[in-house]
Amino acid sequence: MNTIVRTQHGLVKGTTSLDYDEELFYCFYGIPYGKPPIGELRFKAPVDIENWTGVKDCTEVKDGCFSRHIFTMKFTGSEDCLHLNVYTKELNAEAKKPVFVWIHGGAFVTGSGNPDVFGPEFLITQNIVIVTLTYRLGPLGFLCLEDTSLEVPGNAGVKDVLMGLKWVHKNIRNFGGDDSNITIAGQSAGAIMVNFMMLSPLAKGLFHKAIMQSACALQNWALGKREGAKELAERLGLKSESEKEILEFLRGVEVEKLLRASQKIRILRNDMYGDNIMCYNPVIEKPNPGAVITEPPLLKILRGDYNKVPLLMGYTSNEGLYADFLIKGMTVLIDDFEKMVPHTLQLPKGSEASKMIAAKIQQFFFKDSPATIEHKDKYMKMGSGLFFSYPVYRIARHMVDNLNHPIYFYRFSIDAKLNLYKLARKFKANGASHTDDTCYLFKTMFTPEISPGSVEDVAVRKITKLWGNFIKFGKPVLSKTDPVTQIDWKPIQKDEFNFVDIQNDRLVPGKNPDETSMIFWDDIYKLDPLYAKHKL
Repeated sequence: MNTIVRTQHGLVKGTTSLDYDEELFYCFYGIPYGKPPIGELRFKAPVDIENWTGVKDCTEVKDGCFSRHIFTMKFTGSEDCLHLNVYTKELNAEAKKPVFVWIHGGAFVTGSGNPDVFGPEFLITQNIVIVTLTYRLGPLGFLCLEDTSLEVPGNAGVKDVLMGLKWVHKNIRNFGGDDSNITIAGQSAGAIMVNFMMLSPLAKGLFHKAIMQSACALQNWALGKREGAKELAERLGLKSESEKEILEFLRGVEVEKLLRASQKIRILRNDMYGDNIMCYNPVIEKPNPGAVITEPPLLKILRGDYNKVPLLMGYTSNEGLYADFLIKGMTVLIDDFEKMVPHTLQLPKGSEASKMIAAKIQQFFFKDSPATIEHKDKYMKMGSGLFFSYPVYRIARHMVDNLNHPIYFYRFSIDAKLNLYKLARKFKANGASHTDDTCYLFKTMFTPEISPGSVEDVAVRKITKLWGNFIKFGKPVLSKTDPVTQIDWKPIQKDEFNFVDIQNDRLVPGKNPDETSMIFWDDIYKLDPLYAKHKL
């Protein structure tokens, strides 16, 4: 069977596999979309891949970016990681198929687009072309220097995603994909990347629909500190005020040593929720050629200055379960509630306003209970809203004013045997954890045998049908009489926040998800200086 495809840079050879329905599809692993970012290119924006002669073997999975694996926590991967995977049912079909580009999550420090976590077997049944992107992580993708002449202004990882989308736009027809019907999608940090693509004029025309799962550009942790290079160099043995000297030094450090040192800095500065401003995250760049993030995302959203496409977005029912493994061994969960005051409010710690907000947060979530491990359910509820669900709700409410396209909103509440992030971390509370929704779109290294007709089987077919409909047609439900979906999913209106609760056995339409919590956070965020400026 001929699995050789021509790309703009040369020929690639793929292999075949079987999908969830045991039907054949083609797999192309590790197609390079950028030149290996090593040596002088470490920390810089990606450079276009050079043409090659002969046929490049893309039959085996390639390395993701060097990082700790999201589940095993072992160091894995390579700096030569600007690759993408393509999965397709047909290579030579005249009718080109809708394209789904998946951008993985992992807090900008871990993850890849590879099939150990994002296997295409479930979603490829929807007769679409799937692309999964890998981009640089940690300091490799997000180191930032102030001297723009050194060409390390930050956001190299975001620019990797942009270059990957350009590759898709130029090459996907050769894999049976329709370059005029591309949906970009991601979860957690991947959803933030999707939002950044919506906000960047450099991505205009590269996609036509977007899916944001459990995050957006308004998360407290979406943007990081500009500093970090000097401290990283000091931890590795160099004290210097010269950014040029620091850059030359860091380019020569072995990659595992570099990552280990950067993670110590990240851990020391990680207060988990409110005042968590990370190093080695995306940043607002100083003016430079190729800048992708140039001002606060909320300002662009409020002005309507972004790439406008139909949206599918939402969050899981118990996002904060994600924190369970982070608090393992702790007895006191919060020693100072001012740490929970969102840093985006720009309130000086110790100020009367900061203390007032801290007291409100403590009273709302803990009332008279102490913030100890016995009350971790309250801690997780607080984290669900502050760290994940409220910003997603908030941005949807703002975008409905000027998007001029439908926004379909969901809450993912399925709690079954494929909630593998929860199971892998041994979480025992009810509900769907952060990341659990992806396990019904993709097969993972932990996916068990699924019995026909089981809750898990029904859920996989339901979720892939909803997402597949949106990818193909721009709406998750085509007809309320559809035997799989059986619902009229209404988009958000300016005066009506419609959503659908995705449960084990049914889809339940509603209005104003988690209303009490959202009203509380609305009240807190009235002190956001951007809110005040725009009289929100």
